[in-house]
Amino acid sequence: MSYVVLARKWRPMEFEKVVAQGHVTTTLSNAIKNDRLASAYLFCGPRGVGKTTTARIFAKAINCEKGPTPTPCNKCSSCTEITGSRSLDVFEIDGASNRGIDEIRNLRGNLKYAATKGKYKIYIIDEVHMLTPEAFNALLKTLEEPPSRVLFIFATTEPHKVPATVLSRCQRYDFHRIPLNEIIQQLQNICSAEKINIDEKSLYVIARKSDGSLRDSQSLLDQVVSFCGQEIKIKELSELLGIIDQELFFESSDCISNKDVAAGLQLVEKIFNHGYDMAEFLNGLAEHFRNMLIIRATDNADLLEGMESYTEKYKDAAQSFSETDSLRLIQLATDTAYQVKRSSNPKLLLEMLIVKMIKMGKSVELDDLLNNLSNLESALESKPETSTKVVDKPEEPQVKTVHQAEPVEIKQEKPVVKDGNGGDYKASQENLQNKNPETPDVNAVVSLEKIKNEWAEIIDAVKSKKIHLGSFLNEGYPTGVHDKTLEISFGKEKGFHINTINQNKHLIQEILLEKTGFKLKINCKKNESEEFNEALKEQRESDEPEVQEIQEIKVQQVQDDANTMQIPIVKKVIELFDGEIVR
Repeated sequence: MSYVVLARKWRPMEFEKVVAQGHVTTTLSNAIKNDRLASAYLFCGPRGVGKTTTARIFAKAINCEKGPTPTPCNKCSSCTEITGSRSLDVFEIDGASNRGIDEIRNLRGNLKYAATKGKYKIYIIDEVHMLTPEAFNALLKTLEEPPSRVLFIFATTEPHKVPATVLSRCQRYDFHRIPLNEIIQQLQNICSAEKINIDEKSLYVIARKSDGSLRDSQSLLDQVVSFCGQEIKIKELSELLGIIDQELFFESSDCISNKDVAAGLQLVEKIFNHGYDMAEFLNGLAEHFRNMLIIRATDNADLLEGMESYTEKYKDAAQSFSETDSLRLIQLATDTAYQVKRSSNPKLLLEMLIVKMIKMGKSVELDDLLNNLSNLESALESKPETSTKVVDKPEEPQVKTVHQAEPVEIKQEKPVVKDGNGGDYKASQENLQNKNPETPDVNAVVSLEKIKNEWAEIIDAVKSKKIHLGSFLNEGYPTGVHDKTLEISFGKEKGFHINTINQNKHLIQEILLEKTGFKLKINCKKNESEEFNEALKEQRESDEPEVQEIQEIKVQQVQDDANTMQIPIVKKVIELFDGEIVR
């Protein structure tokens, strides 16, 4: 068979021809020049980036008749034999098929014989991570102290599987994935020499498909030439390789930005009918949003390799998605791509994903929310005298800035409760809350006696907001004011009451400011002193008749309403007390 595939025909023969691995070839060249050769080398990196090729060039540079030299002649018998893989001094061993301890024993047995023609006997073991642990252990002593003029070169795609004891005895070189533009340039050189006509889009597609492997790109080019001949067009190339048109990704982002579910489902149907691979489409969609993210974050297209013809479209499309939105869409696409590979119905998963993306709301930064809430709280605290506005039926909400916001109280109809004199209990409570309509004076001298005198009204006001909170507050009593902080004492068994009040401090502080004009913080603590117990006992005795009377009024009203409306009394009790249980 006279034909030689492009990957072998265009394999580099010198260090200078190795693509994108200058950090390795320069180091090896300098080691040869300075006569600083190690006993073992480990070449790591992805497939098709030049590990075995570099090992062969290194072997030729050492055993060349004009060497050791960084530039082997490739003409002497030693160089030609190494190139043709028939040298008696350079052994290329497949680690996957020669992985046992017996093969390593045979290798060690041959080390005692000197090289036949060359200066060194060189062993190149490819995929060395496939050796068994026993084989590695048998090789350790030989690696550390090999015979004179013996050199080992290991190549692997999975260095993490090589034992640390072996790694410590080798000089490690990491080969990098080849950049897209470097692959395109090499393919252009090959096509020019082979007289193949190919457009730039086709070159980009082949280079993209190879995923950083120059050997893969050359194999794909060989396959495309067999299908298209010497004239390669993007349409035929897409048909052969199943390449998804970039316009489909722009259609997807347009559906998402326009919130068009019908168009999104039609797009999925088009993808399915064309026979595109669903996982490949999702990976391309994730890459599409990645390009938008780069445009939005950097405000330029320098990082979009090979996408020059779509730069303007990406700049326009990126305006519809924030950076956070793009990140969320990328995450959704990659997660679904993983699921699609294991699903029996990938079309359904893709439809679900597209609908989820279309229905997804805009992202809101948490810091912005916290800042808005902080500004709103500050604005409300700076205007405690602002009167509330009662509205029978709330109108459509209007967006306002923080300084225009007005607190609005929504009027809710509650059962009318009669007081002991036949009056409206609700009206009496409103009169109680409006007892001090004047603007509070936050600069007034704080008086503990005033707080104690109005403590009952403060508790009633808290109950009107949250009845259980007022009941818990009723178990405490103000015992001191220090540094603009009101000290409220509770019995030693009231730990739960203290925790509940601490969680609702803001409401109690507002009511305290409204009733007394004092802007104070609240500090709850347990108090076991006799003075506190006496004060709390007096408060209970003064409040007991009033509380009992109010509860009797409420229970009577519940019974009347239940008889009238013919509903279970338990349900009415829950409605009346807003779902809260009262002692």
